[in-house]
Amino acid sequence: MAVARTTPATCKIAVRAAANSLLASISPVDIASESADVAARVLAHPAYAGATSVAMYVSMERELDISAVARDAFASGKRVYLPRMVGKGKPLQMAAVDGWDEFCNLPETVWGIPQPGPDAPVADHVDLVLVPGLVFDPLALTRCGRGAGYYDRTLSGMAAAAATSDAPPPFKLAVGLSCAAWAVVQRALASSDGTPVPDALPITEYDVLMDDVYTLVKPVVLNINGLHPALPLLDMAKSLTIPYLFRLKAQKQSWVQQLVAIVLCCLGGTTLTGILLGQPPSWVCSLNTFPTYVLGYLLVNAAPGDLVWRLLQFAPLHEALLLVDAFAWGTAITSWGVDKAIAADHAMVASSPWAALLCGILSGTGGGILNESFHLMHSKWHFSTPDSLAVPSFAIRVAMIASPAYYLLHNPHNYSWLPTILSRDDAKMLIIITIALLALSKNWFWGQIADESADNKSNPKSKSKAE
Repeated sequence: MAVARTTPATCKIAVRAAANSLLASISPVDIASESADVAARVLAHPAYAGATSVAMYVSMERELDISAVARDAFASGKRVYLPRMVGKGKPLQMAAVDGWDEFCNLPETVWGIPQPGPDAPVADHVDLVLVPGLVFDPLALTRCGRGAGYYDRTLSGMAAAAATSDAPPPFKLAVGLSCAAWAVVQRALASSDGTPVPDALPITEYDVLMDDVYTLVKPVVLNINGLHPALPLLDMAKSLTIPYLFRLKAQKQSWVQQLVAIVLCCLGGTTLTGILLGQPPSWVCSLNTFPTYVLGYLLVNAAPGDLVWRLLQFAPLHEALLLVDAFAWGTAITSWGVDKAIAADHAMVASSPWAALLCGILSGTGGGILNESFHLMHSKWHFSTPDSLAVPSFAIRVAMIASPAYYLLHNPHNYSWLPTILSRDDAKMLIIITIALLALSKNWFWGQIADESADNKSNPKSKSKAE
């Protein structure tokens, strides 16, 4: 039976029910992926960069994991505090945690909640508070928690204490999963029982406004990452581009050999990045990525009437694919490379600028390097030195410039000697657009660190033309 939504309090009951239902449907893989992305954005936030003390939380099941932020905070010498319950209805105490090992081995309450022990010192003041919750409105900067009111009482107490001292109040940065965004919960409420849905997230006089809200749902016009989670646009473009190149250039191969070669070319960069970071490549953990590439191969090579292959010869469609593929290359260097290293599972790797730079280069060029190293377009594979490394190719040169440029523009490790010129999102968009323009000017496909010797060797005339 629907709950009557006549007051903010009763509205919140329905909102929490809808939010919990959405949380139950999100997969652990999606939680891990979103956690890495939001953590990277937190690390790039000016409030985090300028903070010397940060209050955060230990994530529970189906909650955004910000442990990457904790690792970075410890590595950069920030003081870290975690909430400690001292009684029902009382504000939380922000108690100190001394290092990553202690963070990972906190004692648990009778309810199974990790928190600092009773002897841990309590913070007099913190610069930044990372606030969890069930629902957030990034536009109104409002938040709906689980109903106990602990964070609202705690944040109100912090503000009152700051008002009686010279210290500024802490910056309140709310963080949550995409399903916790008010726009998403609104849609779930609208489809649940037909009861009118409020325009704004309902709040009461006890609710504390946030200073900023980070979820993956933002009021943006264009999301180049995909039209729908089940249809990743950039992966779909690559899944058509590489089979197209193989059909155009490769020597005769069995369908199994060619499919393996295409997957290595398409996913080689993220695979090498995963190996460098000491964690599973992201495509292995995704339900959609590998099937997308198999689908692309089948569409190019086995569509009825060879329709897709013939359509790809159509100039406007060919140019559109080239454009999306160019965006994929820039995204590989930034999101799938540098950002992934910054949010790596291992603290030492996550804090290393060299790992970030190398991952950006590998993600943008790894598939092409594997293609050249093992001559994947040939009927007989063999290993040799990649020509693009012997004489740095266009792709290698671009990746070696773009990866450090992206890093330097947004200073993800918040080094005091390095100015933060742009936000992470602005730096990423600048790099992606620049790379896309360069790729289009060269008529260059993603992953094409050209092993064009496959068809050149079989056709000496074409080789002489290429030279």
